[in-house]
Amino acid sequence: MLEHLIGVQLRNVITIGAHVASRFGFSDMIPTLLAMNASLRFYRGGVKSLWAYMNEDVPERDILVEIVLPKEGRRTKVQMMRLSYNDYSIFCLAASRVKENWIIAAGVFPGRAKLAEKTMSEMRDTPVTRGRAAELARRITAEYRFGTNYRGTAEYRRTLCEVFARRQLRSWQMKIHVKCNGKQQEWDVTPNEYLADTLRSHGCPLCKDQLRRRGMRHLHGDA
Repeated sequence: MLEHLIGVQLRNVITIGAHVASRFGFSDMIPTLLAMNASLRFYRGGVKSLWAYMNEDVPERDILVEIVLPKEGRRTKVQMMRLSYNDYSIFCLAASRVKENWIIAAGVFPGRAKLAEKTMSEMRDTPVTRGRAAELARRITAEYRFGTNYRGTAEYRRTLCEVFARRQLRSWQMKIHVKCNGKQQEWDVTPNEYLADTLRSHGCPLCKDQLRRRGMRHLHGDA
């Protein structure tokens, strides 16, 4: 993530703390930290969630001491669109998940980053499947107000949001069937680098072989 922030010259002088404290509307970092469920520790104000800080109309003058990331096993993915490698983003969407607790954050509307709170609540109540990804992506997109500037139009950002959200939700869900000790089992596996985590966490060599073959076929579009 950090190597994609503008260019080498700016990365040598800017800090993440200043980026967050200023609540920049063009920030890729803030949606990412929102999806990671980050909290902020201030010198006088104590600890508050990043989401609460982003919702304040006029933040109190204070000193940001540290950014706290909880160790809760949250998987986070970030997608963004740029005109060039070292340019500011046109739009950014970040999603994270721990069990059925989802966080969806978007930014660069242009404007301050926001959570898709209504859709997040629905996703906690009912399982998210690949078949529901398109519907949920439309609901996520409907929660945001997009604007037009010299980098992109509101309609273009709206399209990016729906596509990014659909990709995010589908990438988290992959159901495969394996036979373990003579019994058919259904597994939820993410079709990406986290497949390796599933393989390491399950001790049965036969299941490992099935998961590996099914996962690779899915990645190549054959599953």
